[in-house]
Amino acid sequence: MTSDESTSVETISNQSINVKHITLEKGSKRQYNRKSKTDNKAKELMDKLLEEQELARIKREQDEFDAQKKKVEEQEFTKHIMEDIAQKKLKEQEKQEQQIEMDQLLEKLTPLAQQIHEEIVSKTIMERVKNAMINTVNYTKIGQKEGEKKQVTGKLIDLTLVEDGDLCVIDFDINKKLSIEETDKIRQNIIDNMLPANVGLVKTAHGGLH
Repeated sequence: MTSDESTSVETISNQSINVKHITLEKGSKRQYNRKSKTDNKAKELMDKLLEEQELARIKREQDEFDAQKKKVEEQEFTKHIMEDIAQKKLKEQEKQEQQIEMDQLLEKLTPLAQQIHEEIVSKTIMERVKNAMINTVNYTKIGQKEGEKKQVTGKLIDLTLVEDGDLCVIDFDINKKLSIEETDKIRQNIIDNMLPANVGLVKTAHGGLH
């Protein structure tokens, strides 16, 4: 019995055993059309962070630009102020120099002007107005017109023709209805109390004074 069993085992072991090997290929990845909620939230956070960084960068650049612009404007304003101050100082200096020159000129001319004035006022009134006398005609106060032949009845003084400007004419009209005595009294009061001693006086036809 022992011999038969050994023979049987040997027979089985000597038989070839055919084994079929099967290789399983890994299939392609499954495609997803939508990401998971976690991925979407992460993307939103990332986009928001990038947006905030971009806004911060833009704001920083704008602040730098505004600061630079303000600095330039302040420099321009300061420049204009300094130029205005310099111009005012220059004008003031020129004005002072002109005033000094004017004072020096007046200092030289004043004695000469005083001398000329003294020479003029030392003359009589007739000498001072001799070139300003105009004929009047027909007892009127109007000067004779050129070409007219009328009777010369008087003269008047045109103060615009007088060489110096220190002469004037004051007309004192006295009420014509007063008596001769009252008119003489008023006229004498004017002479004594209202006029200096060195003025020329003319009695008018109606008793007044020039």
